[in-house]
Amino acid sequence: MYRSLAVACLTIVLGCQRPVGEAISKDKVEPSTSVASTWSSPPSAAAPPPPSAASVVEVAASPTPTATPTSLVSIANIDPLDVPGSAKSPIVWKPSPLAKWIQAVDGYVPAVKPGKLTALNGSAIAWATYLSDVHRRLHPLFADQFIESLSAYPPSYPMNQPTLKTVIEVVLRPDGAIHHLGIVRSSGLTAFDLGALDAFDRAAPFGPAPAAIISPDGLAYFHWELHRDDIRCSTINARPYLLK
Repeated sequence: MYRSLAVACLTIVLGCQRPVGEAISKDKVEPSTSVASTWSSPPSAAAPPPPSAASVVEVAASPTPTATPTSLVSIANIDPLDVPGSAKSPIVWKPSPLAKWIQAVDGYVPAVKPGKLTALNGSAIAWATYLSDVHRRLHPLFADQFIESLSAYPPSYPMNQPTLKTVIEVVLRPDGAIHHLGIVRSSGLTAFDLGALDAFDRAAPFGPAPAAIISPDGLAYFHWELHRDDIRCSTINARPYLLK
């Protein structure tokens, strides 16, 4: 009995053996990864796509939208790309240092004052023509560059308040070069006032001033109101003066 059982087991074992290299089934079985190779190094993740230009810019904190900024530098010298929610603008406006305009914004005393003026009379036409020429040089800088550069900032940015407006006193020499500029009425945001001053400064000189618009002291005077809204630097807000 035991001998018969042993013979049967031996027969089964020999029947299970196959020659080396013989396929087990019609479908070839691919070699499996060993456990050692699987755990020796974790599966590598897919490589991330290359970062975009905007993603490598370090984002800085933006001024509080509802608060009036107290630091000029935090508004005037900040890069539009550093403001969360801003879009890249093709126009870059670089403000001048505050030191350049400190006398124009800090306690400026206007030269045009009541009691010191005389009627324009025959100079009105000369003024209209000259101010149109000034506008042709001013508009590309104030409206097309400074104001358009602000579109890179989100709507809540302080300098995007549509109610902003500032009044500048412009004093020219007879050759059209700037004698001096000053803020007569501030917008309430110094950075916006500086942008308006820079626009006038960069637009000059404006060409020789007609003799009819020159005051007795040898200078030409006018005020210009500049807006953040669609009015911008329209000549409707230019006011010429003749001093006594």
